[in-house]
Amino acid sequence: MSRIVDELEQAARKQMKAFIKRMPLATVSVGVTCPEGRRIWTMQGTKVQDDHTAYRFEIGSVTKVFVATLLAVLVEEGGLRLTDTVGRLVSEVNESSSAAHVTLQGLATHTSGLPRLPPNLNATMTDKMNPYLNFTERDLLEALKQGQLLDRNKFIYSNLGFGLLGFILARVTGGTLDQAIRERITVPLGLVDTDSGEQGLLPVHSSTGKPIKHWDMNALAGAGALHSTPSDMLAFLEANLETKAHAPLASAFRLCHGDRSATPVLGWMTKQANRGGRILWHNGATYGSHSFVGLDTTRQIGVAVLVNNGVSIWRLLGLAPMPADQIGMTLLKK
Repeated sequence: MSRIVDELEQAARKQMKAFIKRMPLATVSVGVTCPEGRRIWTMQGTKVQDDHTAYRFEIGSVTKVFVATLLAVLVEEGGLRLTDTVGRLVSEVNESSSAAHVTLQGLATHTSGLPRLPPNLNATMTDKMNPYLNFTERDLLEALKQGQLLDRNKFIYSNLGFGLLGFILARVTGGTLDQAIRERITVPLGLVDTDSGEQGLLPVHSSTGKPIKHWDMNALAGAGALHSTPSDMLAFLEANLETKAHAPLASAFRLCHGDRSATPVLGWMTKQANRGGRILWHNGATYGSHSFVGLDTTRQIGVAVLVNNGVSIWRLLGLAPMPADQIGMTLLKK
């Protein structure tokens, strides 16, 4: 194994042990990939193990990267344009609605002006620990009629926006969002364990270690419904790193990465890398899990961190860093 992988392994084991010391009931999996190879380590209790096949996690908002990739695939196929509007694609949203003029690009870059959460979410909520359980497509359409857009020239992270984007892409492809992602992303890339099904899913715990429910995203599936494994996450990152090859979805990944003039990054967040270049990353969190994926596109390194333990509300709202982020960024900046 290469020196780079050895260094990443040492750092990963150190980070995992420090995390488990704070959250002893958690299962944490860390995967790294680089030109010299890939490795995955999973820790439960005090033992670090290389056997990761049994571990399937909620990935929360990392789902948004898959939804943005699906949008890019459909644009590459010629069926959609980034400038297409909600009003054109969703007939129920008429021209009198402020959301009618929002573009697909605005949804995929969090510059739509839509708020973080639907204004009518509380009215549909019967279980605060599973907040999207009863939020239907009808509620989604009603939210677009009720809400007023915020500043469209400003980045405003929006679960509502990506939920709407997932709803639109499912409608355009004539099935469910799961089906569209499977047909155009997970099957071409060989990701056999990535969907919104619950088979093999690890139990999840609150930030205090209490067993709780998995989230049901319902009509906001595009904001965070997917579940996956460390192996699938690394395969997805590796595909994202092969954009210069004639690999499956390479052109769609280039579009998502903003590698074309006048095209913004779709779905991903960006950060300056320590050694030049940039990091593409995203995190995810439910009340019972949190996750991180990231790419250093210059050094060709990818990192995935999956945890079946939730985070505090402050971390969930982005007001404090999540442990998975800290692990992932530490490895990417090695």
